[in-house]
Amino acid sequence: MPGLAGIPLTHRTANQGFTVITAHVPPGDPRSTLDYAALARTGTALVIMMGVATLPAVTAELIRHGLDPVTPAATIADGGLPGQRTVRGTVASIADATAAAGIRPPAITVIGSVAAFDPTTGEVG
Repeated sequence: MPGLAGIPLTHRTANQGFTVITAHVPPGDPRSTLDYAALARTGTALVIMMGVATLPAVTAELIRHGLDPVTPAATIADGGLPGQRTVRGTVASIADATAAAGIRPPAITVIGSVAAFDPTTGEVG
């Protein structure tokens, strides 16, 4: 889905990989097995699936563990469908922007420099 939205998960000058997580349970939930401190330090793009409802908690936890609040982020809804939409912001703003846009599942969020990729110029940011 990120590719359909013009977001290359691995871009030569932006990052060296990506990590895919599901966020159907929020940070702090006893069922969550994710190490958000490690995720905040990876230096790779994060792809968050099943996280529309938990996005505010996920982004807050990543920031709490040191992810720069101005890290680019994008939420892509209905990927590959005629109504596909992309909302862009930062890790600090993407949850509010996603909610304000009325995004509902199915959607994924990409956090990392690649989320700022401009397909018209081929440049990140």
